[in-house]
Amino acid sequence: ARDAVYGIVCGDLASLALPRRAVTLTKQWSKELSLVRKDVRGFILLCDVPRGVSSRRIGSCHGRGFYCLTHRQARRLEGQFMKFNYDILKLAVKYPEDVGDRTFSALAPFNRRGKNFMIVIDSHLDLSWSALNWNRDLRLSVQEIRRAEASMQGAHRGANTVCFPEMRRGEVAVCLATVLARATARNEANLDYRCQEIASAMARGQRAYYRIMEGQLRNLRTWEDIDQHIAEWRRGSRETIGYILSMEGADPILDCNDAAKWWEDGLRVVGPAHYGQGVYADGTGGPGGLTTKGFELLKAFEDLGMILDATHLTDKGFWQAIEVFHGPVLASHNNCRALVPGDRQFSDDQIRALIARGAVIGMALDSWMMLPGYVPDETDNSQVKLRMIIDHIDHVCQLAGNATHVAIGTDLDGGFGREQSPSDLDTIADLQRLPGLLKERGYSVADIEGVMHGNWLRFFKKAWSTSRASSQRA
Repeated sequence: ARDAVYGIVCGDLASLALPRRAVTLTKQWSKELSLVRKDVRGFILLCDVPRGVSSRRIGSCHGRGFYCLTHRQARRLEGQFMKFNYDILKLAVKYPEDVGDRTFSALAPFNRRGKNFMIVIDSHLDLSWSALNWNRDLRLSVQEIRRAEASMQGAHRGANTVCFPEMRRGEVAVCLATVLARATARNEANLDYRCQEIASAMARGQRAYYRIMEGQLRNLRTWEDIDQHIAEWRRGSRETIGYILSMEGADPILDCNDAAKWWEDGLRVVGPAHYGQGVYADGTGGPGGLTTKGFELLKAFEDLGMILDATHLTDKGFWQAIEVFHGPVLASHNNCRALVPGDRQFSDDQIRALIARGAVIGMALDSWMMLPGYVPDETDNSQVKLRMIIDHIDHVCQLAGNATHVAIGTDLDGGFGREQSPSDLDTIADLQRLPGLLKERGYSVADIEGVMHGNWLRFFKKAWSTSRASSQRA
């Protein structure tokens, strides 16, 4: 059934004396699962089936069907069902029954490699900008969107990496979802508008998109919202992806009074700048820092409880903001200048300042921020691999002396696609390769969980425990 929930058991049927042995082992898990979930339709043995053994229903467990499927068949099922929802069962730890050279483990969601997926919080995704300005229906699969764009001109068309189904498959439970519209003189299509009023209207339209997508998405405005959403995700619910509304470049905020209106509409994180000269601050490549209006806006943010995103600020603007703003600070998508030179990255002194403020820095997966000398549309992207972002993660950890100030902020589909993402990343679901890469570098399970989601959870719990967001719902 389309909405059926199944427990997944991974093993090698060739090493089983009888399929009934798998059923016997699974009965233990089925019994315990029934105490938690009543909607589980059955169990699937995901296995490498030897010749002569057909994939079929081979038994039942406490009234639930027990099916045998090959990896290939399971992938076909996953492609057919937009919501092939699996429970996270970590009962293999409790029942470490070895079968040949494998151990049965309960997994969710489906992973052909047979490893547990880890919850991800991505601190920067331009979902509404991708949907509206690029005309993408994010409810469709990545493959469907690519096919729809196959005949379109442009280097970034047909190369998208993000959609709602892939976010679910990759366990991206929460993201910071942006609104993005600039009132600058850069005149970049789909980004720059002639005045603040037009930029504000465009951003309001992007905000409306998120509201229309409620059901696919869920607006998280308080710590209680996040805590409840993560708890539901851990119980197996994949109905909605949680998002914290953020703004990349504050130009759409007309004035300090308008900031309060945005707050009431759910905005919780704002980066004052993007690229070039903005209304409130100069951004990447710009010559200055905060403007007079920018200083006033930061004071309004502090009064509201708004979180400041230091990403894209110039060096001058960064140090001005750190000095005058006393509220919570984060960096949603920024890498390390020591590894990749340029003002788009943070210097070590800036990273230390953020650490001192209790900030978390999300690492971005834009190739030109990962490989020194990378030139968009010119450099061979095959040189860029996911393992390179581990170098940036590790650099922050070495400066901090711990792994509590770094996380994931991919910026995937932020004006680029696969052609400017790590060459071994096909979709956002491939973020699940990061835990293994971190483990290879010697990081503990606790540290890896922190990078993938725990550091953001701790940050927002602290940031919102004393802010208006913890006591006021818009």
